[in-house]
Amino acid sequence: TLRLVAGGRSLRGRWARQQQHQGGRCPGGEGGRRGARSRCSLRDVARPAEIQVVLAEGLGSDASERFGCRRVYQQRLTFNAAVLLEAANKNQQEYSAELRHLESRCDFAGRLDVLQLDKLNTDVPFRHARGTEAHIPASVWNDLLDPDDSVFLEHGFLSALEDSGCVSFGRGWQPRFLLVWDATSPGERTRLLGAVPLYLKWHSDGEFCEENDWIEAAGQLGIRHWPRFFVGVPFTPHQGRRLLIARSLRDEDRAAVRRALLRALEAISSQTQLSVNVGFAAEEEASHFRSAGFLRRMAWQARWTNRSPTPYSDFGDFLGDLRAKNTKEIAKQRQLVDLNPAFRMEVVDGSMHPGRMTPELMSEVYFSIYRSTQLRHDNGSPTEEGDVILDLNEAFFRQLAECFAHRVVLVLALAPSTTTSAASPSPPSASASGADAGERCTIIGGAICFAEAEK
Repeated sequence: TLRLVAGGRSLRGRWARQQQHQGGRCPGGEGGRRGARSRCSLRDVARPAEIQVVLAEGLGSDASERFGCRRVYQQRLTFNAAVLLEAANKNQQEYSAELRHLESRCDFAGRLDVLQLDKLNTDVPFRHARGTEAHIPASVWNDLLDPDDSVFLEHGFLSALEDSGCVSFGRGWQPRFLLVWDATSPGERTRLLGAVPLYLKWHSDGEFCEENDWIEAAGQLGIRHWPRFFVGVPFTPHQGRRLLIARSLRDEDRAAVRRALLRALEAISSQTQLSVNVGFAAEEEASHFRSAGFLRRMAWQARWTNRSPTPYSDFGDFLGDLRAKNTKEIAKQRQLVDLNPAFRMEVVDGSMHPGRMTPELMSEVYFSIYRSTQLRHDNGSPTEEGDVILDLNEAFFRQLAECFAHRVVLVLALAPSTTTSAASPSPPSASASGADAGERCTIIGGAICFAEAEK
């Protein structure tokens, strides 16, 4: 994790260290291929002095409307604060807690909008992108990525988080991406050269980073820990690049874009007096963040990789590498499933057959796999209406079917529709599809996998 010192505050970021374990990996797919690109130079596109940094509004379909919505929200908060002050003066009552809450929410809404970016010391032009200019087409964003990049950095996944409302102002998230554009044509975006997936946040949820020590330290110093910035993929502790730079650029030009992104990140942190948490960045980026003043903190992740140099030939080969006790227990569990002909497994591979990944199927996956598991582990925030808010919602799963189906691979445990699972709430009436067209099945368990980009 990295944290940059800014007027007594620090800017933090994290690189996750991996702990290797034997095992298998999710199958790859051909969908959403990112093609190889020829190397070019900024001299072919734009000289380093002719690039510009833009503070944008994320990748959601409503990005062009967000600035106006924040202004309306601030006006409403200001009006509510005036009403409270008038009531306090009239009734001689104390409303300090309510006023502080309104003040902090208003500050969260407009903290970045009031920045004069052109006055910051970033060495290259820095400005806001608002209105229609804030919209980033999927093809433009994905062209920035490389086949080695995490699939969770693709436009389809990030925009689904925003469009479904999982990452939204109402939930304490403001997507405020840093972009580096070629500036050879004034007023016209010709090519995206770099980006940082940046979020202004009201909390630490969805980052999978330990925060207790930082929160305690902030309290002892009388400093508000939030709001603050987060660089990474929400709700996804997957390691990958956080300084997204077109790999087709030559090394010296990549360095110029990288410097522009880091200087912009450092400048807005210093100007706003807010810290920055960089989650699970690629190991190759460690030295670049360190040189910008970030502090490194270690974390551990457990990952499965196939056996090397000789991969497992089948599941039995894998079991042979385990301790006898574990092998016996796994074999017993599989035998119990095999003895019950009513239950079966099915793989729905969206990377091979995107059309099978329907919104109706993903709705049932949400209720039968994701929601039931989260509730069983007491995750989520209860509402006054008696419902529970989870990190991800049904709309996000349906969005995956519509714009990310080529990356989703489902491994489902199915039972006849008359069989129900006590652990799962009732899913929508559109039950999961079985292999046989006339068979109605219910999902009783499974795994949600994501196919890597073709290299």
